[in-house]
Amino acid sequence: AKAKKKGPPAPAFDEALASTIQAEHSPGTLSLVVCNSVKIAQQLYRQLGNENTVLLTSRFRHSDRDEHTRKLLAFEERRKAHNKGSGDDTLPNSPGLICVSTQIVEAGVDISARRLWLEAAPWPSVLQRLGRLNRDGRADGKAKSFVFQWPEEGKKGKAQLMGPYEAKDIETSLKLLSKLATV
Repeated sequence: AKAKKKGPPAPAFDEALASTIQAEHSPGTLSLVVCNSVKIAQQLYRQLGNENTVLLTSRFRHSDRDEHTRKLLAFEERRKAHNKGSGDDTLPNSPGLICVSTQIVEAGVDISARRLWLEAAPWPSVLQRLGRLNRDGRADGKAKSFVFQWPEEGKKGKAQLMGPYEAKDIETSLKLLSKLATV
């Protein structure tokens, strides 16, 4: 007879990642999560899903995407206006905002996140994503970035390379990131 494992089962990766994102999020600030695929972005959004989370992907109807983008930019405008001339990066009395997005946020969106979660991607995409971290320079010493790899279903310990990227490009980027990372 096999012995039963005691204790609760380990949470699914999306549950664990969402829980960690929520724990690391600072009230009054922007946390940005950039995923390589719409599917992963939607999964994380569902796990985080509350009124203080916004989802941006290319699969929205134009009007819906505009609405979500406006919510993100409105939060950023309020945060920046409140802190004009100060070194603070928070919006007081606000829970802040968590934005879950695909690559559409990599360029052309002027936002400044205190926390950045990025799915492993080719180096040029990583640099674009990092450009959204502490963009306004107000979170110096408080800003953090995290890299994650989505696990492939049925193959424990191996990462599934999702999205439009080639495995070799992501592997090269991960090697560069590991040389720059601090624990």
